[in-house]
Amino acid sequence: MSWKDNNGVNEPPFIKLYLEDLGKLTNLTSVQRLVFDMLMKYASYGNEIIISKRLKEIILKSTGVAEGSFKNALSVLVKKNLICKGNKRSIYYIHPDLAYKGKVIDRAKLIIKYSALGERESIRLEVEEKK
Repeated sequence: MSWKDNNGVNEPPFIKLYLEDLGKLTNLTSVQRLVFDMLMKYASYGNEIIISKRLKEIILKSTGVAEGSFKNALSVLVKKNLICKGNKRSIYYIHPDLAYKGKVIDRAKLIIKYSALGERESIRLEVEEKK
C-alpha cells in the first residue's frame, strides 16, 4: 500500500534521518557530502547500495566529482563509519543509526547485520518494551 496525496500523487521516495547522529555529517568535505547524499538517494530499501558501473557514472556526472575523488570519498565514509562494505564487491550499507530507508521493524535487523559487517563503534538498538 502506498500513500497518495489529495490529488492522487504518490508519495515521493524518502529516507528517514535520525537527528541524534546527523552531526556526523558536518565533518565531511563538500565532495564527501555530495557522494553520501547520492548514496542515500540511490539506496534500496534496507539501506543497501550496489555501486554498479552505471550508478557510478550517474553519480560522477550529476555531481561533477572525479572518479578518484569518488573512490576517496567512499573510503572516508567507510572510515568514519557512515557506510560499511557488504559481503560482496560493490555493495555498501548506510549506517542505520544515521538514516534508514524501509520499514521501521526491519531497521533492527539491519542494525544487527551492520554490526556483523565490521562496525567499530557501538550501535544503539532500541527495542520497545511490551506493556
